[in-house]
Amino acid sequence: MKNKFLLISFILILFLSCNSTEIRNLNNKTIKYSNLPQEVKDVVFKPYYPDPSDSTRSTFFIDLNNPPRYIEISKQSFLPWIYNSELHRIEDDKIFKLNFNAEYEYKIVVLEDFLYIPKHSNIFKSDSLTYSFSRFSLKK
Repeated sequence: MKNKFLLISFILILFLSCNSTEIRNLNNKTIKYSNLPQEVKDVVFKPYYPDPSDSTRSTFFIDLNNPPRYIEISKQSFLPWIYNSELHRIEDDKIFKLNFNAEYEYKIVVLEDFLYIPKHSNIFKSDSLTYSFSRFSLKK
């Protein structure tokens, strides 16, 4: 009986993990600021974005699609002061784990099925031509 429970638990965990992907493992391309879509250029230097699910909060994530296709969810890890962020595609609940190293600033802009993240911290519009961004493909 115990072995059946363990087997079912293992299969369930395996099945649930198949719906998630690490963002850093996706196809990505480095692009210059001048080659960003205009919609991304219009928002990328804003310090924060209004949180669509809570009007009292601000966030580093914005989905420029209309209607929105993605939402960001922060989950507390087993350590109470550490949170892990995930990007969820609304259509099929595909999960993209946002685990980045210090290479990226933590500002997330989604347009169509692409995720744009600055490759620099503390970006300023006055220096925009010197910046590059990673564009990750979130396509199915």
